[in-house]
Amino acid sequence: MDEIDKQSMGLRIKQIRLQAGMRQWELARLLGTTQSAVHKYEHGVVPEPRRLLELARVGNTSIEWLLTVKES
Repeated sequence: MDEIDKQSMGLRIKQIRLQAGMRQWELARLLGTTQSAVHKYEHGVVPEPRRLLELARVGNTSIEWLLTVKES
């Protein structure tokens, strides 16, 4: 797997949230975390694997795309 560009990953997470029509707190509830954690994800903190799975599901994409922009 390629190195993670955390800033770009954060932008993709935000893109997924906005396309789903959610606010940060709504996505946080869906992921089982806090609004503060979602804010951190959108600014480059890599989510836990189970949250990456849920983000990929919400965005109808792959974890690989979230982390590296490549499709599997």
